[in-house]
Amino acid sequence: MPIPVTCPCGKNYQAKDELAGRQLKCPACGQVLVVPALPSPGIGGDLGDASGFDMSGTHSNHTLRPTGAGRPGTARRGAARAANNGFVWKVGAAVAGGLVAVIALAVVMFLVFAARDGGPDGDVATADSLQESEGPHRTPDEPASVPGTSAGGSSEATATAQRFPSLPGAVSNPPAYLLEDAPFDMRTYFGPLPAEQNAAPLYLDALFEFSADVSGCFSAAEQARRGPTIQQRQQRSYAIHNRRSQNEDGVAGPELDRALQEYAAGFAKLEAAQQRPGCVFESALGIAALLPHAQAAREVARWTDIKTQRDVEQGRLDEALENIDLLLRLSRDLQRRGASVTQLVSVAIDSVCYQGCVKRVLADQNLTTDHCDRLLAILARHEQQAVDPLVESLRGEYVIMRSTLHDVRFQTGDFDPKFMREELEVDSIGALITGLAPGGSGSDQEAARIDAYAARMTDDDYTAEITRANELYEAVIAAAGRPYAERVQAIAAAFARVRSPDTLLVSLLSGGLPEILQAFVRSEAELHGTQCLVALRRWLLDQPAVQPPDLVTVVKAAGMPSVPRDPYDDGPLRMTQQQGQLVIYSVGSDGRDDQARSDWQYGKQPGDFIFRLARD
Repeated sequence: MPIPVTCPCGKNYQAKDELAGRQLKCPACGQVLVVPALPSPGIGGDLGDASGFDMSGTHSNHTLRPTGAGRPGTARRGAARAANNGFVWKVGAAVAGGLVAVIALAVVMFLVFAARDGGPDGDVATADSLQESEGPHRTPDEPASVPGTSAGGSSEATATAQRFPSLPGAVSNPPAYLLEDAPFDMRTYFGPLPAEQNAAPLYLDALFEFSADVSGCFSAAEQARRGPTIQQRQQRSYAIHNRRSQNEDGVAGPELDRALQEYAAGFAKLEAAQQRPGCVFESALGIAALLPHAQAAREVARWTDIKTQRDVEQGRLDEALENIDLLLRLSRDLQRRGASVTQLVSVAIDSVCYQGCVKRVLADQNLTTDHCDRLLAILARHEQQAVDPLVESLRGEYVIMRSTLHDVRFQTGDFDPKFMREELEVDSIGALITGLAPGGSGSDQEAARIDAYAARMTDDDYTAEITRANELYEAVIAAAGRPYAERVQAIAAAFARVRSPDTLLVSLLSGGLPEILQAFVRSEAELHGTQCLVALRRWLLDQPAVQPPDLVTVVKAAGMPSVPRDPYDDGPLRMTQQQGQLVIYSVGSDGRDDQARSDWQYGKQPGDFIFRLARD
């Protein structure tokens, strides 16, 4: 499977898949490029160990892909080519997906800290390893077009010149068909945020300092000005992450400090973005919408964890707490109007923060009870100000499903024949859907069945699909606030009602909800478990010679009103001793209290979800 590679000089290439993670020289300009790593079969490195969300065997209809040198069409074509070939990435143990459960990636997934994220130093393949490919070309001053009736996205969105910085194809106002009979208030969902209050443009500028993935959000002139420096920085970053994935102590402190200095401007820009009160990343509405800001956020998470490590090692605990606050604010700011992909990127960032940054702080010998109190306040604010990720994800997925139904019926947007052929390089509606839909198999037979269905689709069929979609989303959104076991039952019942040959598209587009529910419940349990760990560490600092009698006493001593809830049984979290150490635990998805004797390994086996003060 060829891997698309774009050089800052503007050349587009296809690299053989065996070159993933290797360094190559651009035949045109000599620039050393890094071929993006392929998704690994499981999460590697810090993020994967922290998250452990098993989403294996599922599909996605979203792309979370780098945009090369600002040419979103290149990334789109890679995703579509994968769909057209019947190829869908299988990513195990990944925190990604939703109703479109796991992101189809042709380059690299935000959630995988891959072991071979970059090629080894000095290992540069020859130029003949690259095959030049076509890419959309614009003059430096030519504005990019927002996808419209023939360029992807919503078929009724106004096609205007892209405002910089912004996501490719960004839609501000919902098309009329979305306002008719949605199961939630669509006008409120798309409610505008005044430009002077919206942090999103400032975030994109900051994210560009960390990753060239967002280059397509900027003008060609800005890409040319900043792109080469950022790409070179990323290559150095890949090398550092690669070495740290093998051994966290494999990169010396002075080298990390020099690298962090290169990101000083990026961190300053993140802080400036967070001076604004709100954030909405407007995106395209179609099945192939690009979300490069989420891809770029992985670099922020990585380098914030490294920065926290160095701050703790050098006795700067106040700065370490500020890092945690900044990273969690970024997580929240990804959420609004975000479908499953961005909600689960937010979940992944949270997990990096809890398992990396927070535990580094808690392990420091200079920690005080005051630091613990400040950390508890940061975590409480994060919980209070975050949106409900399940509800927000469902709303975002509903918008995508309705846009997909509309565009298939009227062959517009992503399903405009010319756009599919020229931009996505897909020869049919069926090829695109079977490759990217969560319920699609990627088979030629299934693609032919969808093509036949789309060709004979009538207004009555379209209405029936919409009715089923509304029934499904109304039921699952209503179940969001109910206890975990009830939510599982309600979701299963809702899906059983929509799986029908008469509503083929809704059936194909509505998979993966049980997995996304698991991801969000795990994240809630992890937040609450982390709060308890901070309270426990505070107790041990304040009363080192006194064994705490129970968790209620521990959290009250920390000023918390009650023991945080275990989302799996709606009771309080628990504390026990394990090998002489106090641990916090949740009963996990089986709902059975095993006294923390068996670790469930993120749902892979019966047992409890265990939280320890020491880093795993």
